[in-house]
Amino acid sequence: MNMKKRKLLSIILLFFGVFLVLVGSGLELNIQTISNTTQNQPIAYATSNTGQFTYLSDIDYIAKQSYTRYDKIRYDEISSGAKISLKIENNVFTFNKGIWAHATSQVTYDISQYNYKYFTAFVGLNSTSTGGNGVKFSIYTSTDGENFGEAKEVVAKKPGENATFVKVDIKGAKYLRLYADDNGANGQDHAVYADAKLVNEVDSSSSFKTVEEYNQIIQAQYQGEENITGELEFNILKRQLVKSVGQYTINSFYNTSDDNKAALDYLMSNPKALRYYILGGKPAGNNYYKSLTEYSR
Repeated sequence: MNMKKRKLLSIILLFFGVFLVLVGSGLELNIQTISNTTQNQPIAYATSNTGQFTYLSDIDYIAKQSYTRYDKIRYDEISSGAKISLKIENNVFTFNKGIWAHATSQVTYDISQYNYKYFTAFVGLNSTSTGGNGVKFSIYTSTDGENFGEAKEVVAKKPGENATFVKVDIKGAKYLRLYADDNGANGQDHAVYADAKLVNEVDSSSSFKTVEEYNQIIQAQYQGEENITGELEFNILKRQLVKSVGQYTINSFYNTSDDNKAALDYLMSNPKALRYYILGGKPAGNNYYKSLTEYSR
C-alpha cells in the first residue's frame, strides 16, 4: 500500500470514528446500556470445528521427552480439576480441550502419522495465576525427534495478560515440542495451551473477516468522497463491530448457539440494524459479549 492510499485510509477511519462519537452521543436509542454484573464471569469458548483437525489432548505425548517441574502434565483440566481458562480480548474463556503443563515443562509429540499443516492454540497463563514473574513459551518442530533447532514461535506471558493465538507451520515435521520456561522462578507459572490442535485450514474456522481484511476492503472502496454511505459505510460499521467485540470473541459467540448465529447474521446483513447497534454507544464496562447476549435474547 503506497503512502497516499495509507493516508487516505487513516483519514476516513479517523473521520468515521469521530462521526460515530458525535452522532452516537445524541441518539435517544441506546440498546447497549445494560447490566454488567457478569463482566468477570468466565465464558465457555466455542469453535465451529470445521475441516480436519486433531486435538493434542487426544494424542499421547512421548513420556521420555516430556516433563513438568510441578504437578503433572494434564489434559483438558488444571491441577484442581477445573477447566482450562484464559483471558482473550479482555474476556475470560473456559475451554473443554487443552494442555496444562506448569512451567518449567516440556511436552513432546510424535506427529509423523498425522498429515496436518499447522499447530494452533491459545497460549498463556491460566486465569488462576495471579502472581509470579511470568512464563516464556517456545514451540519447536523436528524431523528426527532429536534436533529441534530454533523455536518456530516464542511467546512471553505474565499473569493477567491476554493469551496469544499461535499458528505454527508443521508441514514436513514429524515431531512437535511445547516448552514453557519458568523465567527464573516457578511461582504460579500456570502454563496452558488452550484449544491446542493440529489443523489443515485455519481461516475456515472463522465466520468473520478480520479487521485487517476490512481495512483492505475499505481502502479499495474509498474514492475520496465526503459523504460515507452505501457499502462503504456498511463495511466500516462491520469493521467496527469486529474490532469492538474482538475477532476470537465474536467467533466464539457466533458458534455458541443457533440464536446467536441468527442475531449476528441479522446484524451483519442489515445496515440499519448495525448502524443503530454501533451508534447506540458502548455497552456498560465495554462488555460486548454481554451486550450481544442481550441482543440475541
